[in-house]
Amino acid sequence: MSILYEFYQNPSTDEKEKRTFHPRVITTGRVSTEQLARDIQQECSLTRSDVMGMLAALADKMVQSLSEGKRVYLEDIGYFKVNLQCNQEVTTLNDKGVGKVSFKSISFRAEERLKKAMKRTKIHRSNLKP
Repeated sequence: MSILYEFYQNPSTDEKEKRTFHPRVITTGRVSTEQLARDIQQECSLTRSDVMGMLAALADKMVQSLSEGKRVYLEDIGYFKVNLQCNQEVTTLNDKGVGKVSFKSISFRAEERLKKAMKRTKIHRSNLKP
């Protein structure tokens, strides 16, 4: 297996600026939780139903932990944490900020072992043009 990519032009604000490009992965599909559960079932003694139940419980516990302001660490996978945003301009640090700050997103930082495993992945330019 390998990752396919194609080059896309970087946006430029200055027309005199030299055109530059960046590589972007060509997504070749999507893997569902159901498919992952079937694949994992083939690799261990758990049934597909066991894996689906475990993943549902993991998702629930991740929400609970993230909602308590904790980072979630999944060994050999990585870290998840909550990011916040301001909905209104904050002009003084004395302001309580109630209603001004809300949930923005969850960020993920890959574990070193996962990144090292991905570095061994073959990468090829796609024959398909976007």
